[in-house]
Amino acid sequence: MLLTPSELGSGRSEAETVIIHGEPAWRRPRILEHPMPQFHAAASRWVDPTTQKHEAFVEAANSRYTIGLALRSTRLAIAVDGNVVHDDLVFPGMLQITMPSQSVRGLFRAPSHFLHLHLGSHFLAKCYEEVSGRTSPSEIVFRNGFCRDTTMEQLGNALVRTDTLTRGPDTLYADGIFLAIVARLLDLSLRGQLSLNEAKTAALAKWRLKRTIEYVGAHLSDTIRLADLAFVAGFSPMHFAAQFRAARGLRPHEYVLRRRIEQSQQLLLDRRNSVLEAALSVGFQTQAHFTAVFKRFCGETPHQWRISRPT
Repeated sequence: MLLTPSELGSGRSEAETVIIHGEPAWRRPRILEHPMPQFHAAASRWVDPTTQKHEAFVEAANSRYTIGLALRSTRLAIAVDGNVVHDDLVFPGMLQITMPSQSVRGLFRAPSHFLHLHLGSHFLAKCYEEVSGRTSPSEIVFRNGFCRDTTMEQLGNALVRTDTLTRGPDTLYADGIFLAIVARLLDLSLRGQLSLNEAKTAALAKWRLKRTIEYVGAHLSDTIRLADLAFVAGFSPMHFAAQFRAARGLRPHEYVLRRRIEQSQQLLLDRRNSVLEAALSVGFQTQAHFTAVFKRFCGETPHQWRISRPT
């Protein structure tokens, strides 16, 4: 039987049984400030509205993995043990894993919103054995760069919506989501999508990537084909697609859709723009298609998203 977040609260007051803890400092919720002999897992949330560039640092934890899951688009640089593993845009659903004894530094260049899962080594090893049906290795190794998974994004948003851990069915629901996230993480790892040996394809050179990104930004209102992007980068479509994904963790088409939705959000904040105008301005041919893609990425329709924002 796997230990769940609710079991971790055994012996604590009801007020302390919160499924997602706040973070006074990046990746450092108060629940981790005190010795926890029975610590197995916890979830916390980092919400940072700061628009000015700033830096945060977390020292190595000897027996804990930290999974950071982006809940909104941002721009940041991440260095693990002094090595930069990402310096670019981050989209919702992208995740990054820090292993035990690794220090991590973040340079934030835009507002950010992250869900962090803090997993004890023994807890993760037990989950690994449950998922794989075999003995866990002495250390479960992940690569440190960002990658994206739609299922992880949906599970993360579902966990955030639980807000607090209460007794009864809500407790079981939150625990189930938490364990589903861990199971999905390990499933991705077992299939080679998060392992150190994941990408044998070389990443797209930075100058080629820069040209591609600039092209996308300048042509969001137009039809953007894979062949067009490959031509800009100077590759065949097949080689371009593989190298772009190795560089960004996203397929080219997925990246273009993300950029369209990001731009549409800026347009929707101006109440003078209709939903249809926003859709057409970022390259969607119909409002129905725009609404479907927007809801897939944002969890709500454009209209719902707009009315939930302050005027």
